[in-house]
Amino acid sequence: MSAKHKKHPASEHGPEHESDAHSDLPEEISELHALLAALEAERDDLRAKYQRALADCQNMQRRSAEDVDAARQRGVESVIASVITALDNFDQALSLDPEKVPVAQVIQGVRLIQQELLRVVQRNGGAIIEPRPNDEFDPMRHEALLREPSEDVGPGRIVRVYQPGYAIGARVVRPAKVVVAPPADEES
Repeated sequence: MSAKHKKHPASEHGPEHESDAHSDLPEEISELHALLAALEAERDDLRAKYQRALADCQNMQRRSAEDVDAARQRGVESVIASVITALDNFDQALSLDPEKVPVAQVIQGVRLIQQELLRVVQRNGGAIIEPRPNDEFDPMRHEALLREPSEDVGPGRIVRVYQPGYAIGARVVRPAKVVVAPPADEES
């Protein structure tokens, strides 16, 4: 019990001393009301700050999600805009009369379209994975379709490429599809 709430030893001696102890009571109540009001004001202030911080956080999350969606949309638009030229070239090639166009010209047109598409891949951060014969087989970048013995390449190395692979930075989008020479212990 606090010093203010302890019975004054003199109050035990008679009623005249009890009135002194009770005279402090309105002052103590007034102090407690002031303390309660101060604590309620502090609570209300902290609650308002919390609610503002929560609203700021929710707004930031919403804006961040909107920014991610907008960036994704811009990326898709950029790729589509880059591919449109190749699609136009396909349309132009398909509109030609096959009876009047030499095969060599068609092949040349297809090569030009391929080159345009490869430029689109590279402009968008892509890289072509094109291993050569006798390159070391890398299971992170190459997919072995077959094992085939070869005198021209070492054991466990690439014999030939079926399809090139593609990567964006260090991430492989599609591994190069290759034929690999079997290890030395499997060749005989």
